[in-house]
Amino acid sequence: MVPDHKVDTQYEALIISTDAATNQKHLNAFLSSLLKAMNKHVDVGVFKEPVDVPNVIHDPIDLKTITERVESGICYVTVEMFVADVKRMVATARILHGPNSMHRRCADRFEKYFDIRVNCEYIMWAL
Repeated sequence: MVPDHKVDTQYEALIISTDAATNQKHLNAFLSSLLKAMNKHVDVGVFKEPVDVPNVIHDPIDLKTITERVESGICYVTVEMFVADVKRMVATARILHGPNSMHRRCADRFEKYFDIRVNCEYIMWAL
């Protein structure tokens, strides 16, 4: 007797779904770990709350919003999506503050820290 292909497909879909859920769980744990480290950085205060400057920044992002997205467990399906939001957050700070401002220097230091941290932790997470 030949097995019904539909059953195989449903079984394969279940495996894929389970793998995706497991991967998402691991990704969220990884992103939560990064957020915890980011929140301890000395320059994080610049990014904690949303900015309200719609005429200057059309799509602002801040650490509070990023944290809410990670905690939802569904917004970030790749590390690259998370990194893109963090980079946009830093770019927003640079746009809002002059090149010689304290906030700009904080953004620069924070970005260097983030780049090193995410690259090191990603290597460990991917193993």
